[in-house]
Amino acid sequence: MTRNSKATIIYTTAFVMALTINAVCLALVFYSKEKFQATPAQTGILSACYNVSYVLACIGLSRVISRLAIRWSMILATGSFLVGILFMYCAKTIGLAYFGQCICGAGTAFFWPPLMGWLSVGLEGQALSRATGIYNFSWSMGCIISPMLTGYLSSRNASYPLVMGIISYLLAFVFFVSHRNAPMLVQAGSGGGDESQDSASGSTSAGTVLRYPAWVGLACTWVGVGFILSIYPRVAEEVLKLNREQIGVLLLLRALAMSLAMSVLGFCHFWHFKLRQLLVGHLITIVALIGLGLARNVGMIGFLLVVCGLMSGHSYANSIFHGVSGSSDRTFRMTLHEILLAVGGVVGSVLGGLAYQHFGLLAACLLAAGVMLLAVLADLNWWKAAKQERH
Repeated sequence: MTRNSKATIIYTTAFVMALTINAVCLALVFYSKEKFQATPAQTGILSACYNVSYVLACIGLSRVISRLAIRWSMILATGSFLVGILFMYCAKTIGLAYFGQCICGAGTAFFWPPLMGWLSVGLEGQALSRATGIYNFSWSMGCIISPMLTGYLSSRNASYPLVMGIISYLLAFVFFVSHRNAPMLVQAGSGGGDESQDSASGSTSAGTVLRYPAWVGLACTWVGVGFILSIYPRVAEEVLKLNREQIGVLLLLRALAMSLAMSVLGFCHFWHFKLRQLLVGHLITIVALIGLGLARNVGMIGFLLVVCGLMSGHSYANSIFHGVSGSSDRTFRMTLHEILLAVGGVVGSVLGGLAYQHFGLLAACLLAAGVMLLAVLADLNWWKAAKQERH
């Protein structure tokens, strides 16, 4: 297949599925409250079910996933999404909704890691950074559109975004099933690119070291993201008295900022293999999370969500680039990247929901900021180790 046809499939699929998955996940915050009278903690658990099952599937099925052809991975993923969302739409109790989320989460293991692994095959250095930058822009555009779309649909009827999700997953499933001769019958692949491309200055080997603080930073950052996406919409509705369309706009700003950060970083290389920029990003995230716990003005909240979005994109780009640089097993590294995202999301949604329910907004934000301190400590630890190595 040509590189252009491969790119078209990857970028289009990433956009459509990111839009749908994020729209459904946000809609469940409102849907669970209206249909099941769910508490904030139960809303957090509903989100956690998706992430926990995703992590378990990534770990338990990693060998199966790495051996499947891309087309079959996509069929299993979209089929699982369709079955899971139908369970949630038809559920009479929140227990069945939990089960539906678990099905969706398990299906996600067949979607993002293989797609991302396939994208990075044969690429290193600036070519890898450029490809991941376009990829990040594609899926993040879906994330940008989804909050406003969900806010609009949910304000009419809380179930409308789920109906949209059912239609989208069905169309995607039919597309991958029907394209038997499409150029997707290859495995995601695990071969890296030309490691000499960026190794002239030792960058590839440096990447193998920087992946550790980048991964710690990603997991810690996504604790805050999990809280913002799973619990903060309820805070905005219950405490700030915002309507759902306004909440959608605020989350759109956050997603737009995250997309901007990932896209810009994808086409720049000044930050490659630099530990200092990681540390600065993590410190800014801590300040923004604390501010979010104190802010009551809508304008200030919007600004802080933009900062959180920028720092989320920064952390995500660091994890992808430094995670796969110099690696010969791209799908495994992408699976690990996704596991860290999911683990952070679980902690943020569950503990953030419990903290908000029992102690209030400030306590939940301080919890997320406290977790980010672990990332700062990891940065300082690797910085110290790097200095000792040089001397």
